[in-house]
Amino acid sequence: MVREHALRLFLRDGYDATTVETIAQTAGISRRTFFRYFQSKEDVVTTRTEELGLEFGQLYRARPASESPLAAMRAAFQPIVTEYTRDPVRTRAILRLSLETPELRGRHRDVQASWIVAISAEVAARSPGQGTLFSDMLATIAIAALNVAVTRWLVDGGDLTALLDATFATMPAMLA
Repeated sequence: MVREHALRLFLRDGYDATTVETIAQTAGISRRTFFRYFQSKEDVVTTRTEELGLEFGQLYRARPASESPLAAMRAAFQPIVTEYTRDPVRTRAILRLSLETPELRGRHRDVQASWIVAISAEVAARSPGQGTLFSDMLATIAIAALNVAVTRWLVDGGDLTALLDATFATMPAMLA
């Protein structure tokens, strides 16, 4: 509830113009209560992205062992894509806010760096004989593919699932 009020204010008034006091007042809570939910304004925007990273690790781990690491990676991204496209106008606005606001852009990069570490650990657990170079590279490339697809979706619109499929489909030829 607090997050929804804050996001609505950020999108309407801008990130910098929205204060914690305004968020708290709109949500009907005190400033102190706001800080029970979030450590900062940035957390309001990035908390769900952090959660998605944790969920992604679980989804990747749950993929059938018969799938290639790349196919399992692509399949594990689908619930994230589904969530992004549930309300595409709102999601695009939040993503643009994250990428256009310097504090949020830096935090977004930090969150994605933590995703890479977590994904790499999952890849290493799933493919123990491949080594850390393999797991680090696959995790980094997968996040790059997601970023390219999401960026194209933000700029051009279209079908995010098809864009993500296309980014993953280009990898084997690109890496050959």
